[in-house]
Amino acid sequence: MKTTITFLTLLTFLSINFIFAGTYSGGAGTQVDPYQISNFNDLVQLQATTGDYGAYFIQTADIDASASSSLDGGAGFSPIGKIGVQLFSGNYNGNGKKISNLTINRPAEDQIGLFGYTNNCTIVNVHLLNASIKGKDNTGGIAGLLWNGAIVSKSSFNGSLAGAYHVGGVAGDTEAPEANQLTNNIEECSVSGTVVGNDFVGGIIGLHRGIVRKSSCSAIVEGVHYVGGICGHNYFNNAIIETSFSTSNVKGRAYLAGLVGYNVGTVQNCYTIGHVQTTETFQGGGLVGENYGGYIINCYAATTVVGDNLFHAGLLGFNHDAQNPSPITSSYWDKEATNITHNSGGGTGLSTADMKNQANFINWDFNTTWEIVSCKNYPVLQWQQINCENTDVANTQQETIEVIQKSNQLIIQTEEDCNASVYALSGVRVMLSKLHKGMNVIDITSLQRGIYCIQVQKKVYKISK
Repeated sequence: MKTTITFLTLLTFLSINFIFAGTYSGGAGTQVDPYQISNFNDLVQLQATTGDYGAYFIQTADIDASASSSLDGGAGFSPIGKIGVQLFSGNYNGNGKKISNLTINRPAEDQIGLFGYTNNCTIVNVHLLNASIKGKDNTGGIAGLLWNGAIVSKSSFNGSLAGAYHVGGVAGDTEAPEANQLTNNIEECSVSGTVVGNDFVGGIIGLHRGIVRKSSCSAIVEGVHYVGGICGHNYFNNAIIETSFSTSNVKGRAYLAGLVGYNVGTVQNCYTIGHVQTTETFQGGGLVGENYGGYIINCYAATTVVGDNLFHAGLLGFNHDAQNPSPITSSYWDKEATNITHNSGGGTGLSTADMKNQANFINWDFNTTWEIVSCKNYPVLQWQQINCENTDVANTQQETIEVIQKSNQLIIQTEEDCNASVYALSGVRVMLSKLHKGMNVIDITSLQRGIYCIQVQKKVYKISK
């Protein structure tokens, strides 16, 4: 029996080393010559080599991580960076390449994500596609916890994400030691799929203590308390969410909204077009659930808000200090879309037609921040034009085509047979229709409320629903 056990142990050891042995696909780990990650074995090697957690990496190819589902007895991939072992403090450049079918199934563990616990790191151009991630507290798609000046930029998460407390599509939590006040940044990131947790749940970030800018979420976001399409809890007074938007479906019991569940910081130049459903008599809003000393500047909500309570509102569910309310500046909600004509903790309610008229947005910057096709669409952020250019169709050009929209129908005239592709502003294609020469009618009833890009041949046109 002893011989058998020894033999089996040796086989297991040899098998593991056969699968995971070897070096990275190249590089020296420096800024000018980063380690090259070209396959799943390289990714596993990075996770296992804690001595390299401060090095530079570049991903050189798309990676299929399907094999992760069978790792560690079904627990899947182990995050890169762990408290008590070694935090990830390096630089990982995903180089625009995808990591698809990643599985992490660790519902009893904290700091879960592709990267777990990070320290002053830089993560850029990382794209997770069809991922399945389950953790406990501080669970995120890209990183579980961003600490001490960590940065995530130009990255995306698509798939299913589930955790307990502090759950976000990009990161679960951001922290910084008070001694150095380094700011954690999330910039130019997008999330689609599902994000589910208990408390402090956000489409981009669960508990936020840094800066989020130029980011978007088009996911189903569900939690219990402090739930938002972008952020569950904008936690510090110096926490900032700006130039970001959500078209998410958000559901929870209390302190939830299309963008931020609970705000203590600043929300500026943001908007929501989606659906919010509250299930208790607590604060729910189109944009922000509850505002506690924070600032809301140049924002709007055209979000369906559903809830049987006094504190579900068009823009803001509740402004905490009614005697000395925090500034709500030049911010609006669509009274028809939200089905709320008067109840809001702040802001101005407008009709749908007025919400599509530039003249009604007082002191908004339509030169560098916003754009609008008056009488046709809600305002959108100018940087969103980039997402239309980043669709997976080659040679996309930003040319205006004649598209007539009538309620839930698009009428398109074309001179030859071709395809019409409809993209969410995250760059994900949500509909493909074949067109024939002449007049075509496309039914868009199935699309969620939001802004979309429709491409016919090399021409792109923005539509709203």
